[in-house]
Amino acid sequence: MKALKRADLPVLIVVWMLCVATDWSTGTKIALNVFAVALLCAKEFSVHRYLVKNAGSRVSGRRSAAGRLVSAA
Repeated sequence: MKALKRADLPVLIVVWMLCVATDWSTGTKIALNVFAVALLCAKEFSVHRYLVKNAGSRVSGRRSAAGRLVSAA
């Protein structure tokens, strides 16, 4: 499993500080944590879709270059 990205760590720290430093009800703290996790999951999902969508052009470029090398030999 990859380590947390730099952008994710401040979000988690802010959520943790809000949960520890406030006297909000337990339900509110749970809702805050669920919202933060859902937001991070949505971000990861969008990054994954972006990478998958743009990976096709990079892979096809590599295949065509490899095909040229094989045909030249």
